[in-house]
Amino acid sequence: NTRTSSIFSSTWSTATDEVDCIVIGSGIGGLSCAALLAATGRKVKVLEKHYELGGCAHEFYMDMEGRTVPSSALKSGEKRNDLFHFEAGPSLYSGLSQDRSPNPLKHIYQMIEEEPEW
Repeated sequence: NTRTSSIFSSTWSTATDEVDCIVIGSGIGGLSCAALLAATGRKVKVLEKHYELGGCAHEFYMDMEGRTVPSSALKSGEKRNDLFHFEAGPSLYSGLSQDRSPNPLKHIYQMIEEEPEW
């Protein structure tokens, strides 16, 4: 989705970049807030100090020696047999398939008119 994916930038911006809103932190709360703001047409910038987006729900990779490998070091779609892949927040995804779900994350998806890809 270009509406929500455009809020993330992998490059440093200058002080002259104009945005409507700045969200500090890319955890589930920050990403939900940014998505809702972007869905209303605002230009949003998300700032994150960690090397991965997602807060407690991020994914990470480790090599055979136990060193963390940032996902930015991997090529898109690249499959590597020398890395272990971990997802830190799979419990957040429970209940996302139902239309009438008690999961607050499902409500965010509904408000921005999106569905998770399975």
